[in-house]
Amino acid sequence: MSISRRWVVPAGVAAVVAAGSLVGPQLASAGPELPPTTAAELLARLARAPERPFSGTVVQTTDLGLPKLPTGNGQNADLTALLTGSTTVRVWSDGPERSRVALLGSLSETDVVRNGRDVWTWNSRERTANHVRLPAETGRQTGQRTAPDRPLTSAVTPEEAARQALAAVDPSTAVTLDRTTKVAGRGAYELVLRPRAKGSLVGQVRVAVDSRTSLPLRVQVMPRGQSSPAYQTGFTDLSFGDPGAQVFRFTPPAGSKVTEHSVPAAALERHRQAPQLGARSFAADRPAGAATVVGKDWTAVLVTRMDRTQVIRAVGGDQVGIAVLNGFRRVKGSYGLGRLLRTNLVSVLWLDDGRLAVGAVQPALLERAVTAKSAPVPAR
Repeated sequence: MSISRRWVVPAGVAAVVAAGSLVGPQLASAGPELPPTTAAELLARLARAPERPFSGTVVQTTDLGLPKLPTGNGQNADLTALLTGSTTVRVWSDGPERSRVALLGSLSETDVVRNGRDVWTWNSRERTANHVRLPAETGRQTGQRTAPDRPLTSAVTPEEAARQALAAVDPSTAVTLDRTTKVAGRGAYELVLRPRAKGSLVGQVRVAVDSRTSLPLRVQVMPRGQSSPAYQTGFTDLSFGDPGAQVFRFTPPAGSKVTEHSVPAAALERHRQAPQLGARSFAADRPAGAATVVGKDWTAVLVTRMDRTQVIRAVGGDQVGIAVLNGFRRVKGSYGLGRLLRTNLVSVLWLDDGRLAVGAVQPALLERAVTAKSAPVPAR
């Protein structure tokens, strides 16, 4: 859940945009009057934007068409609340090694705090704290990323979501600059990414970029054929300036349960180099040979193996996992028997032999992926 500002637009993206192979016509301003720019110039500004300490409030809204999940109706600030509904998050950032994200509920709060090499996760409802001490050499070099990357729809901050979306930009994506807009009272340019691949469920990704600081202020993901976002994360208020060192100091309250974790430097380096978007980001969390990615870009599909317990745990625990499984329907085909979950932005095919395929794609691409030569073999 890093909110580091030091990230780089993928190599070659600005050059390809500037060459014109991705760019559509530039539209007239319909929002605040801002200095004229182009998509290529805006991407370049994103890449070279300096660090700026800030704090603010982010509201994330997710409507993937999942079955109703037991997330506490906003009373409990649990990370599973990010799967559906609306979640309010407070964020603070003071450079690549000091950040804090607090998911707010009416009865509880979940915090992720990084202060140098120390990373804490705190759940006030369960009174549990998890602590990771980053390796010294990694703690100095994780400006681009300080936590394992997740699928786009689980990104918490606009910056994190923008970074993951822009990592998918290549000739398979049309990039345009839309009308100007306002987010959290600030004038912003809006980049629009449109996947060209027909099998992708993503219709477009809209990234609002602050006209003065180049900080991503809002990201919206629209399913193909729809004009309303199925996922959105954006600032509702934002202020620049040093949040203060005390914001990043965390001491577990007396009586809380503290669990210490170790993270090898090699594992963090693997995450740092992993691709960002969709199914591809899952693969970095699994041992070599345990998962494979079939396809590329916006139609990438992760194929792995999971039993029922692993699926429930991966989705979000007992209650949430079982609720999601209730949304699967039975299917059969050349691949065998299984269950299929189709949402606005994500499809999941889970076969009775344990093979599981997930991606932001049409179900037909999942079926093709589980029968590919590179996919994990069925259980005997």
